[in-house]
Amino acid sequence: MTKLEKQTAQNRMEALFDLHGIIAYAEGQINRARNIPLLDDEEHADWVQGYADRIAEICEDMKELSAFGHNGGMQ
Repeated sequence: MTKLEKQTAQNRMEALFDLHGIIAYAEGQINRARNIPLLDDEEHADWVQGYADRIAEICEDMKELSAFGHNGGMQ
């Protein structure tokens, strides 16, 4: 295996490790979101809105990642 092949293999393994971590975090957040109480409280509602907004931002990041390296995507 050449040096570049070894580097590529290492980078691929790191990417897979990190992606599995993302999945684990996401599963934890699914459980967290399911357990958010429904309160008649403005501060709580604002917090939940911020939480949902942050999740939407992460979804957009993942959409961009899915285009990375493909025709017309980020290089």
